[in-house]
Amino acid sequence: MPTPWLWDLTLATYATYKDAGTLKEMASGVVGCPVFFKEIIVYCGVGGYASTMYFVLSEVLGYKNAKIYDGSAQEWTADPTAPVVLYRWE
Repeated sequence: MPTPWLWDLTLATYATYKDAGTLKEMASGVVGCPVFFKEIIVYCGVGGYASTMYFVLSEVLGYKNAKIYDGSAQEWTADPTAPVVLYRWE
């Protein structure tokens, strides 16, 4: 799920997170039903957005087994034997 989707960008100067209900609905569409013990590993291109996604999952939505892959996609895809799954959000 793209991290910029977590923010409400309708404000003129500042961005805030979307309300918890909207975030929960968005996350359950990607993660599936809210299984709060399910392991979820977040990552991004080089590390900047992963911390935002981790915060929303663990602190706002209560997923207690959320983790950050600190190597991010840049490190993972450098290994030609590492599996990659493409998820298309529609």
